[in-house]
Amino acid sequence: PLLFAKNTMAIAMPSDNPARITKLSDLARPGTLVGVCAPTVPCGAAARDLLARNKVSITPVTQELDVRSLLGKVVSGDLDAGIVYVTDVKAAGSKVKSVQIPTSLNVTTTYPIATVGETSNPVAAQRFVDYVRYSLSSQGILRAYGFAKPW
Repeated sequence: PLLFAKNTMAIAMPSDNPARITKLSDLARPGTLVGVCAPTVPCGAAARDLLARNKVSITPVTQELDVRSLLGKVVSGDLDAGIVYVTDVKAAGSKVKSVQIPTSLNVTTTYPIATVGETSNPVAAQRFVDYVRYSLSSQGILRAYGFAKPW
């Protein structure tokens, strides 16, 4: 497999940021309604690692099965904040405010791509992998959606 993109975590808040969150440690304030993804899904594992790396302890009020559900609860104002991917904050646009986490304190998720051994068209499969990994147009699309280069 080849790595073709990476993503990092961010804190998403409703656009009016009622809890006045400005940094990761603010999530530990008593009464702050914070959501994460369930630890069994990638965004939840990344949030767990992020909190551990920064020695921040929270009691989430929800653990969602996917990042879109979590972001929906942030957008609706049901949560003061949610730990989501940078790409999800970008996709939400003005519906959320966010706190970027410094690179040195953040965690990274990388995305691999490969052909499968049982493909009926290995040439086309390899062309697709090459397009995603090496073409400027593909990499430009990924950057536009907030993904970073994995190298």
